[in-house]
Amino acid sequence: MTINERLKVARKLLGFSQSGAAIGSGLVQRDISQLENGERKFIPNEYIQFLNKEGIDINSIFDYDVNVSLKEQLPLAEVSTFNETGISYGSLPPALKSQKIKIIDPPTDPPTPNFGVSAVYLAPQIITVDSQHNDNIVYVPVKAAAGYLTGYADATFIEKLPSFTLPGLRDKTYRAFEIDGDSMYPTLENKEMIIGERVEKLEYIREDRVHVLVTKNQGVIVKRLLNRIDKYGYVVCKSDAVNDRNLYPNIEVRPEDIVEIWYGVWHGGFSFKSPGDLWKRQNNLEADLTDIMRRLKEAGL
Repeated sequence: MTINERLKVARKLLGFSQSGAAIGSGLVQRDISQLENGERKFIPNEYIQFLNKEGIDINSIFDYDVNVSLKEQLPLAEVSTFNETGISYGSLPPALKSQKIKIIDPPTDPPTPNFGVSAVYLAPQIITVDSQHNDNIVYVPVKAAAGYLTGYADATFIEKLPSFTLPGLRDKTYRAFEIDGDSMYPTLENKEMIIGERVEKLEYIREDRVHVLVTKNQGVIVKRLLNRIDKYGYVVCKSDAVNDRNLYPNIEVRPEDIVEIWYGVWHGGFSFKSPGDLWKRQNNLEADLTDIMRRLKEAGL
């Protein structure tokens, strides 16, 4: 078992998702992922201190007989089998199963005073977890959006929101929001759901991609983003609306107004989009041609 594999085993036996381990250690989820898949060889001191605080004997990470060491150092998990190829583990203890709310301490380092691209927004402050201690996807419908602006850090409020999981969306922190309005049509329709992946830093904004911004003064915004903080001091939010474009001008959002950022990774709803005008015209032409051919055949031509 490689060191990278041992780090992954240690995290899972402690009951942390990659995002949870990142938050607990002060790193970002990308750092944990790179450590566990071997892309990053150097283990940051912050992560070593985090594992040590959680009860891991750091020497066991580098020991050859890591399986025995981890078994002795990780009483939180009910370990069923240890072997040369890895560690299989059973269910988590009842106390951990019943845990639904995970409260995250606020960042110790505040955003930089000039709100440059290095400003960090550790979102969310509270998440819910399933019986295996994996992060749930919390859903924020339109009717709850106003309350979310003040309740995003309130455990009672978050616990009352619907939550779910989806295949393929694991080991990171996601949040779902209901689309309100037609400013992103035809990309997103009114009342559709968009799921976003947590964005830890402003510099991680994907240029001209759809994001969800939770802001103090402008509410929940679902737009395409252009990061122009270094140049103009704000993020540009663009709509995809084709019709009535003048109704949806670009919005400027300054970093100090941003509470959370989510990068859109999935969207869907309960209705199927109608075909575009071009497809409608093609369908009408095919129907007319069919009728013309029928008439010619009846006329013996």
